[in-house]
Amino acid sequence: MSEKTAYKPDSVPGSVTASLRWSSISNRRCRRLLATYPHASDGQPCVLLGLAPGGVFHAGSVTCSAVVSYTTFAPLPVTGGLFSVALSRGSPRVAVSHHRVLWSPDVPRQCRDHPAVFSGLQSYTPWPNRYSWTMLVLLPPSEGKTPAETDTPFDLSRVEPFSGELEGPRSLVLENLIEVSGRDDALEVLKVGKTIAYEVRANRTLPAANVAPAYQIYSGVLFEAGEINRRGRAYEPSENFEVLVQSALFGVVDLASQIPAYRLSMDTKLGELGNLGTWWKKQLGELMDGKARHRIVVDGRSGAYQKAWPGVSGEHDLIRVNAVRVRNGKRSVVSHNAKRYRGILAGALMDRAGEVEDSIDFVVDTARSLKDHADFSDVEVHQKNGYLELVLVTA
Repeated sequence: MSEKTAYKPDSVPGSVTASLRWSSISNRRCRRLLATYPHASDGQPCVLLGLAPGGVFHAGSVTCSAVVSYTTFAPLPVTGGLFSVALSRGSPRVAVSHHRVLWSPDVPRQCRDHPAVFSGLQSYTPWPNRYSWTMLVLLPPSEGKTPAETDTPFDLSRVEPFSGELEGPRSLVLENLIEVSGRDDALEVLKVGKTIAYEVRANRTLPAANVAPAYQIYSGVLFEAGEINRRGRAYEPSENFEVLVQSALFGVVDLASQIPAYRLSMDTKLGELGNLGTWWKKQLGELMDGKARHRIVVDGRSGAYQKAWPGVSGEHDLIRVNAVRVRNGKRSVVSHNAKRYRGILAGALMDRAGEVEDSIDFVVDTARSLKDHADFSDVEVHQKNGYLELVLVTA
């Protein structure tokens, strides 16, 4: 095998064959080594059933510099046996990524370093060839909002992210909201009661409204539980860590961006635009795919807001956060309190923004660290279609 032609295992679902690339199992200082095949008891080379078409290295020689080595069960003919897979952290990622090794269904489970239940992860193959990782946290807005106590005027052209790309779509939604809010059926269209009719009337004067950072405007259960207002004062969006709020008016808004209080939900059919979730999906698709690229995306949104950007495809890892209650052995979905738990986790991730690691386990471990401060008893991770589900279990 040529030193410059190393292949990733064809048997890994979703893997991509990489040619003319240094293998991640061989450190660059070990270039002189050539791959070989293991031998059976009769001295003949054993074929690894497609697992390593380019051959393998002796683990002792490969580990001439820092690597991560996993002992893996190998379907070797004749004698069977074990071989060691060494993954160099200094080389480009391989298809199985640097996440902790996942359990095969036919290997008995042993004690792990944390009790999180990893269910159905055997088929999970993260995006291959990911070189850098940062984190993007997605939150839903609060239905109720706190009016700004500033003299700063509203400037739609300065709402981030995508201030230039989304200025037109945001203006269109704002125009339709102002028109609908002045109609006789405004409360019915916007799905609000008479007790908050004043918020609908305030929509009509939004262009003249004052603004404040989004972390001060949004003030519902999620934001209170996560103390987002307090934590937001130290928050600055960066390439390593961002918090975005899905918004029916703005599509998506950065937590530090200056916005006014408004009344509008994503499941509204707004004038000529129709259902806002469907409408925003067309505007946000490519923009959010680019924003999420090569990132771990922690999704704390509800279903209506997920519709605007599902995020189940693209070059990123999507983790959706949900909560369940277990009582008398029966599990039920938590709805209102799910916002609270998502807020607590979001706040904890904001506190650890400078510690973000290139692993889904970072999110799981952060959730586990909260068990002494929140009333959930366990953390589970389940493989879903196109994403991972992080489940916070409460009694």
